[in-house]
Amino acid sequence: MGYLALVISIASYDAIANSQPFNRPTLLGSFTPSMNYLSAAEISQKKTAHDETVRIYNECQAVKQALRNQFIDAIPPAYLDYLRNVDVDMINDSIPTVITFLTTNYCQLTDQEIRDRED
Repeated sequence: MGYLALVISIASYDAIANSQPFNRPTLLGSFTPSMNYLSAAEISQKKTAHDETVRIYNECQAVKQALRNQFIDAIPPAYLDYLRNVDVDMINDSIPTVITFLTTNYCQLTDQEIRDRED
């Protein structure tokens, strides 16, 4: 699974050579076999496929939350305050949006500053 697509834009992810397209999993809801003409084996097969889709969705959500927590822990709060929803004290933006905000507003070094840091 290409979880790198959770951190960078889809366009950037798709530009990576030999990468497979990332299709963000969606939550399907509960499994209910709606077709009366399915055999027990077919229903079991569809249930197994549904369960795997739910597992992949939950895994993706867990990775996304872990990445979000790492960002929030690693970045000083003053840099993230603008992105916080003051009512619930949460950042609801996607990780690529947070990265874009940070690089646009705080990562503007001059050539001299870069050379000084390299030295």
